[in-house]
Amino acid sequence: AVVGVVMWGSFSVLARKAEGLDGLGLAFHRMWMGALAAVVVLRLRGTRLTWTVLVASAPGGLLFALDVALFFTALKTTTIANANIISSLQPVLVALVVGKLFGERLDRTFFLWTALALVGVVAVLTGSAASNDDTHSLHGDLLALAATCSWAAFFVASKHARRTLTSLEYLAGLLAVAFVAITPVALVARTPLAVPDGGTWLVIALIALVSGGLGHWLMNWAHGHIPLATASLLTLVIPVAAVATSALVLDETITLQQVVGIAVVVAALAMVIVRSPVSAAEPVEAVDAVGGTEP
Repeated sequence: AVVGVVMWGSFSVLARKAEGLDGLGLAFHRMWMGALAAVVVLRLRGTRLTWTVLVASAPGGLLFALDVALFFTALKTTTIANANIISSLQPVLVALVVGKLFGERLDRTFFLWTALALVGVVAVLTGSAASNDDTHSLHGDLLALAATCSWAAFFVASKHARRTLTSLEYLAGLLAVAFVAITPVALVARTPLAVPDGGTWLVIALIALVSGGLGHWLMNWAHGHIPLATASLLTLVIPVAAVATSALVLDETITLQQVVGIAVVVAALAMVIVRSPVSAAEPVEAVDAVGGTEP
């Protein structure tokens, strides 16, 4: 799960390098390429993408398509720091449902630390707006918030799907559903889909295959072995990786205020893991590609 979230944070910033494609166009290419790769690997493993797999993967696929379209668009219209720090609030949303759905108990310490994290988020947002006027926008921040809501719902759907599907089956199924869902939207919106050069194709491939393929396969596998609250909280690594990568690759300005805000967010939400009694009602039994149990 940790390796997966590092991949998500590090490679998501490359969306800015996809010249000539808006967020929806990038999401379209990311979906078909990822779906094709996952289906091919699934077939090489001796398993087919069945109707049963598609039905079980449908909720996650639809939510993932919505999240990717919104988040990539947010990355195009606001700062990398803003988009990723807003997305770090996903664990708070997940915490509201894990008790009823999965029996994972959270005490009030969880919510006290997450309140402190919100203070850090405000610090990052105001610092980003002040130092990056050319790339920051309230519209982009709102898109990032909408993406965070769909992202939290996607995590819940993934936990449910992993009760009956292997990680690879679920990855192939959700990407296939997501591609089917996002294609008509891209066509109706008349989103430019032409890829201008090889560099942009490379960016798409890295996002689709490394971050979207291997990263999601790892997290989907982890869903069968760790509580949902734990998996959700590990996404706190994403903004750290994203901001660090944006400073190195995109030369985006990172101020002291943002550094302090990020530190507060990560420290406060990390304390949730250390101080709060998070437990699963019962472990999830994960199945492998041939119907047995994973070690």
